[in-house]
Amino acid sequence: MALTNGPNLGLLVNGNAGEGHYSELMKQWRGLDGLVMPNAKGYLTNTPPGSPSDGDLYIIGAAPTGAWAGQGGKVTRYSTAASAWEFYAPKNGWMVQANSARETYRYTGGAWEIYYQEGTWTPTGVGVGGTGIAYSGKYTKIGDRVDFAIGITGTSLTSLAGTTNVTLPF
Repeated sequence: MALTNGPNLGLLVNGNAGEGHYSELMKQWRGLDGLVMPNAKGYLTNTPPGSPSDGDLYIIGAAPTGAWAGQGGKVTRYSTAASAWEFYAPKNGWMVQANSARETYRYTGGAWEIYYQEGTWTPTGVGVGGTGIAYSGKYTKIGDRVDFAIGITGTSLTSLAGTTNVTLPF
């Protein structure tokens, strides 16, 4: 019997006793380490970093180069034990959190998308009269829904125009 990989993570699930599958078993443990509660250092990145650290994980973009060539759209994790990048084909519903941003990426319909995102922006065009006016904005995006809050501060707020238009972060 040949070694068999599972349908969800693509990791080893079966093999005959005595088969030489030690390297596949070790790859499985590394895959579990990277794919259970994954944190990506980059989203839709096409160029591998020059000096990756053990466990660095990326979501590869559509036009990868170098060691990632031909692996577009996959999740990759660097392993110092293997001295190589290991690649995993995503399945619908996979989610990966960003390491440095307040974002979560979701794989759906054959493509990656930003599913959850938090951030700030500076709104313009609000239409408040007065002196020393400053605007601030915060948002949370979940799927297609965006919730936002706008703060208006100033030394003297005197009027709000009849129609108020505001720029949004999306």
